[in-house]
Amino acid sequence: MIFYEGWARLARMRFLKPPHSLIKSAAQGGSVMVWILVGIGLLAALTFAFIRSNRGSTAMVSTEVTKANAHEILDYANSVKTAVRRMKLRGVGEDEICFFSDAWGDAGYNYGTCSTPANRVFDAAGGGVLYKKPPITGSTSAAWRFMAIQMGNVGDDAEKDLVMEASGVTRNLCLKLNEILGVTNTAGEPPTDESSDPTPSKFDGTFPAEVALHPGDVPETTGKQAYCRTFGGAYFFDYVLVSR
Repeated sequence: MIFYEGWARLARMRFLKPPHSLIKSAAQGGSVMVWILVGIGLLAALTFAFIRSNRGSTAMVSTEVTKANAHEILDYANSVKTAVRRMKLRGVGEDEICFFSDAWGDAGYNYGTCSTPANRVFDAAGGGVLYKKPPITGSTSAAWRFMAIQMGNVGDDAEKDLVMEASGVTRNLCLKLNEILGVTNTAGEPPTDESSDPTPSKFDGTFPAEVALHPGDVPETTGKQAYCRTFGGAYFFDYVLVSR
């Protein structure tokens, strides 16, 4: 009987883990926990880096889009100016230049001489320019305006100049246009138009005397034939087509 109990006790002891095994298991468990925490930390760091990189990429894309818009606007304005110059060389008078087009249907520009296709800037028989709105990303009010207005120190200040203007310009685009054109953005803002002159009417072949200097007494734009300005909380790009 005593022999049997001793044997049974010995058998049970064979399945018990010695103390050093328990210590080893605890150490292994602690190591796993450490690696889990390290993994969580690395995942958090990678997530933060990805978010920051994504924000930087978005800002970079936005900057490039603004730059592309600015160059496209300048290229288009240059093409209109070149077309007007060619028309004048063919004998079209400054008071005969017509900016009406069926493509945009603004009847305000449809005056007498527009009945002759050769007088139309946006006609294959005239300037040959395809009319399109200013390429301003994020703007719903982008539009061109053609007017006769007296620009400061451009040509003869006793005469009105023929100007095209883009409305609906965004602030960042305005700043970029001036940067490209070499116009000073004072204190990081476009030149402010503080004039109180009446808004020029759409060009109809006349150069009215009542429209005075524009955009007022702003030294940053004086003598410039192209620039972007702010007026009444909005931004406008002005470009001289004919200096008179």
